[in-house]
Amino acid sequence: MGRALKFRYPLLKQQTLTIALLDTSSSTLGGSGLSQAKGVLKQLAIECYVKRQQLCIMTFGNNRIQTVLKVQRAPKNIERTLNKITGGGGTPLRKALTEARDFILRQHKHYPLQEHRLFIFTDGRSKEEMQDIEFTETALTIIDTECGAVKLGHSKNLATHLGANYMHLQSLPQV
Repeated sequence: MGRALKFRYPLLKQQTLTIALLDTSSSTLGGSGLSQAKGVLKQLAIECYVKRQQLCIMTFGNNRIQTVLKVQRAPKNIERTLNKITGGGGTPLRKALTEARDFILRQHKHYPLQEHRLFIFTDGRSKEEMQDIEFTETALTIIDTECGAVKLGHSKNLATHLGANYMHLQSLPQV
Protein backbone atom coordinates (compact mmCIF):
# COMPACT_ATOMS: atom_id res chain seq x y z
CA MET A 1 0.00 0.00 0.00
CA GLY A 2 2.93 2.33 0.46
CA ARG A 3 3.69 2.55 -3.25
CA ALA A 4 3.21 5.89 -4.94
CA LEU A 5 1.64 5.90 -8.34
CA LYS A 6 3.72 7.43 -11.07
CA PHE A 7 2.04 8.67 -14.17
CA ARG A 8 3.99 8.63 -17.36
CA TYR A 9 2.81 10.94 -20.07
CA PRO A 10 3.37 9.73 -23.59
CA LEU A 11 6.06 11.52 -25.48
CA LEU A 12 4.63 14.00 -27.92
CA LYS A 13 5.51 12.83 -31.37
CA GLN A 14 4.81 14.29 -34.71
CA GLN A 15 1.55 12.93 -36.09
CA THR A 16 0.72 13.04 -39.80
CA LEU A 17 -2.69 14.08 -41.06
CA THR A 18 -3.44 13.33 -44.70
CA ILE A 19 -6.27 15.35 -46.19
CA ALA A 20 -7.79 14.36 -49.52
CA LEU A 21 -9.84 16.93 -51.38
CA LEU A 22 -11.80 15.18 -54.14
CA ASP A 23 -13.41 17.03 -57.05
CA THR A 24 -16.83 15.45 -57.70
CA SER A 25 -18.11 18.00 -60.22
CA SER A 26 -19.71 16.99 -63.52
CA SER A 27 -16.49 17.51 -65.45
CA THR A 28 -14.80 14.63 -63.55
CA LEU A 29 -17.43 12.14 -64.71
CA GLY A 30 -16.28 12.12 -68.33
CA GLY A 31 -13.47 9.69 -69.06
CA SER A 32 -13.99 7.96 -65.67
CA GLY A 33 -11.81 10.51 -63.85
CA LEU A 34 -13.84 10.29 -60.65
CA SER A 35 -13.81 6.48 -60.48
CA GLN A 36 -10.07 6.38 -61.17
CA ALA A 37 -9.50 9.04 -58.50
CA LYS A 38 -11.40 6.87 -56.00
CA GLY A 39 -9.04 3.98 -56.83
CA VAL A 40 -5.98 6.13 -56.14
CA LEU A 41 -7.65 7.49 -52.99
CA LYS A 42 -8.18 3.92 -51.80
CA GLN A 43 -4.43 3.28 -52.22
CA LEU A 44 -3.69 6.47 -50.27
CA ALA A 45 -6.02 5.32 -47.46
CA ILE A 46 -4.27 1.95 -47.32
CA GLU A 47 -0.90 3.70 -47.06
CA CYS A 48 -2.22 5.87 -44.21
CA TYR A 49 -3.65 2.82 -42.44
CA VAL A 50 -0.37 0.92 -42.63
CA LYS A 51 1.56 3.95 -41.33
CA ARG A 52 -1.06 4.59 -38.60
CA GLN A 53 -1.71 8.07 -39.89
CA GLN A 54 -4.83 10.14 -39.64
CA LEU A 55 -7.00 10.72 -42.70
CA CYS A 56 -9.69 13.20 -43.65
CA ILE A 57 -11.61 13.15 -46.93
CA MET A 58 -13.56 16.11 -48.29
CA THR A 59 -15.43 16.32 -51.57
CA PHE A 60 -16.34 19.37 -53.60
CA GLY A 61 -18.87 19.45 -56.39
CA ASN A 62 -22.46 20.42 -57.07
CA ASN A 63 -21.44 23.82 -55.62
CA ARG A 64 -20.86 22.46 -52.12
CA ILE A 65 -18.09 21.04 -49.95
CA GLN A 66 -18.72 17.97 -47.84
CA THR A 67 -16.63 16.06 -45.32
CA VAL A 68 -17.15 12.36 -46.01
CA LEU A 69 -14.51 11.12 -43.54
CA LYS A 70 -13.79 13.23 -40.47
CA VAL A 71 -10.26 13.30 -39.05
CA GLN A 72 -9.53 9.87 -37.68
CA ARG A 73 -6.99 7.12 -37.88
CA ALA A 74 -7.27 5.81 -41.42
CA PRO A 75 -9.81 2.98 -41.51
CA LYS A 76 -8.81 -0.50 -42.57
CA ASN A 77 -11.51 -0.59 -45.25
CA ILE A 78 -12.47 2.65 -47.01
CA GLU A 79 -14.46 1.13 -49.88
CA ARG A 80 -17.92 1.68 -48.39
CA THR A 81 -17.17 5.37 -47.84
CA LEU A 82 -15.78 5.79 -51.36
CA ASN A 83 -18.73 3.97 -52.95
CA LYS A 84 -21.14 6.52 -51.45
CA ILE A 85 -19.40 9.41 -53.25
CA THR A 86 -21.26 10.56 -56.37
CA GLY A 87 -20.54 13.31 -58.86
CA GLY A 88 -22.36 16.16 -60.54
CA GLY A 89 -22.87 19.90 -60.64
CA GLY A 90 -20.46 22.82 -60.61
CA THR A 91 -16.92 23.09 -59.29
CA PRO A 92 -16.46 25.25 -56.15
CA LEU A 93 -12.66 24.93 -56.43
CA ARG A 94 -11.82 28.26 -54.82
CA LYS A 95 -14.15 27.64 -51.89
CA ALA A 96 -12.75 24.12 -51.45
CA LEU A 97 -9.15 25.38 -51.43
CA THR A 98 -9.87 28.17 -48.94
CA GLU A 99 -11.83 25.81 -46.70
CA ALA A 100 -9.00 23.25 -46.79
CA ARG A 101 -6.43 25.96 -46.03
CA ASP A 102 -8.49 27.26 -43.08
CA PHE A 103 -9.02 23.70 -41.82
CA ILE A 104 -5.26 23.07 -41.87
CA LEU A 105 -4.60 26.34 -40.03
CA ARG A 106 -7.09 25.32 -37.30
CA GLN A 107 -5.50 21.88 -37.06
CA HIS A 108 -2.04 23.44 -36.77
CA LYS A 109 -3.24 25.76 -34.01
CA HIS A 110 -4.60 22.85 -31.93
CA TYR A 111 -1.89 20.33 -32.85
CA PRO A 112 1.31 22.27 -33.54
CA LEU A 113 3.43 19.13 -33.97
CA GLN A 114 1.11 17.66 -36.57
CA GLU A 115 2.42 17.35 -40.12
CA HIS A 116 -0.11 17.98 -42.90
CA ARG A 117 -0.29 16.45 -46.36
CA LEU A 118 -2.96 17.70 -48.75
CA PHE A 119 -3.86 15.78 -51.90
CA ILE A 120 -6.18 17.61 -54.29
CA PHE A 121 -7.81 15.40 -56.91
CA THR A 122 -9.16 17.74 -59.61
CA ASP A 123 -9.26 18.50 -63.30
CA GLY A 124 -8.81 22.16 -62.33
CA ARG A 125 -11.76 23.34 -64.41
CA SER A 126 -12.92 26.50 -62.70
CA LYS A 127 -13.40 30.07 -63.82
CA GLU A 128 -12.60 31.42 -60.37
CA GLU A 129 -9.39 33.32 -59.59
CA MET A 130 -6.91 31.51 -57.32
CA GLN A 131 -4.12 34.11 -57.21
CA ASP A 132 -4.48 34.95 -53.50
CA ILE A 133 -4.67 31.38 -52.19
CA GLU A 134 -1.51 30.08 -50.52
CA PHE A 135 -0.64 27.05 -48.44
CA THR A 136 2.24 27.26 -45.97
CA GLU A 137 3.84 24.41 -44.06
CA THR A 138 1.76 21.88 -45.96
CA ALA A 139 2.99 19.18 -48.30
CA LEU A 140 0.69 19.79 -51.27
CA THR A 141 0.08 17.47 -54.22
CA ILE A 142 -2.28 18.06 -57.12
CA ILE A 143 -3.48 14.90 -58.82
CA ASP A 144 -4.87 15.76 -62.23
CA THR A 145 -8.10 13.86 -62.96
CA GLU A 146 -8.52 15.20 -66.50
CA CYS A 147 -9.03 12.14 -68.70
CA GLY A 148 -10.41 13.60 -71.93
CA ALA A 149 -8.70 13.35 -75.30
CA VAL A 150 -7.82 17.06 -75.21
CA LYS A 151 -5.95 18.07 -72.06
CA LEU A 152 -6.46 21.69 -71.01
CA GLY A 153 -3.75 21.68 -68.32
CA HIS A 154 -5.70 23.58 -65.66
CA SER A 155 -4.48 21.32 -62.84
CA LYS A 156 -0.86 21.70 -63.91
CA ASN A 157 -1.25 25.50 -63.86
CA LEU A 158 -2.88 25.29 -60.42
CA ALA A 159 -0.01 23.15 -59.12
CA THR A 160 2.52 25.66 -60.44
CA HIS A 161 0.67 28.57 -58.81
CA LEU A 162 0.37 26.78 -55.44
CA GLY A 163 3.94 25.43 -55.52
CA ALA A 164 2.55 21.91 -55.34
CA ASN A 165 3.79 18.59 -56.63
CA TYR A 166 1.93 17.57 -59.78
CA MET A 167 0.93 14.07 -60.87
CA HIS A 168 -1.49 12.84 -63.47
CA LEU A 169 -4.04 10.27 -62.37
CA GLN A 170 -3.21 7.92 -65.22
CA SER A 171 0.44 7.70 -64.11
CA LEU A 172 -0.56 6.34 -60.68
CA PRO A 173 -1.41 2.74 -59.72
CA GLN A 174 -5.14 1.99 -59.76
CA VAL A 175 -7.10 -0.32 -57.52
